[in-house]
Amino acid sequence: LGYSTRSIHGAVGLMYDRIHWYPRAGFGKSTFFESQVWPQRCYSFPGACDSDLMKAVTEDFSQPGKRFVYWLTLNTHSIYDQRDLRGVPADCLSFGLDEQSESCRSFRLQAQFFETLARLAADPSMQGVEVIVVGDHAPPIFNKYEKEQYFVESKISWVRFKIGG
Repeated sequence: LGYSTRSIHGAVGLMYDRIHWYPRAGFGKSTFFESQVWPQRCYSFPGACDSDLMKAVTEDFSQPGKRFVYWLTLNTHSIYDQRDLRGVPADCLSFGLDEQSESCRSFRLQAQFFETLARLAADPSMQGVEVIVVGDHAPPIFNKYEKEQYFVESKISWVRFKIGG
């Protein structure tokens, strides 16, 4: 349909054999952990930090023509490592979450991702871009009671919006 296509994922390309099947799925360019040297490494799921991948997204949308970018995030994944939190963490207590819980760590990493997405949306290259954020499953929470208290297994979160003009 005339789109330039790119996939972005901070894990290694051999994970789930993405390095081989992404091109067959139609991605003209792919960025993985091994694609370049990253300024830092994240821990929830080892690889490049999502905040560092943001530059690849703006690079793509600053080019002329129609673009489709598939960004599979990494840092909001279980085990929700606190070392991945940057800056002031979201206030879990105001949402009734125990600050020591997996749900709180997940919430804080999600809030951090959406702050990153807000900065991305403010970049001039992103004007007119339609953004769709979709979860691929309910957050893996190992404490069954906690998971049942805050999450519905069969419900997937999503949000869709268009930036500016």
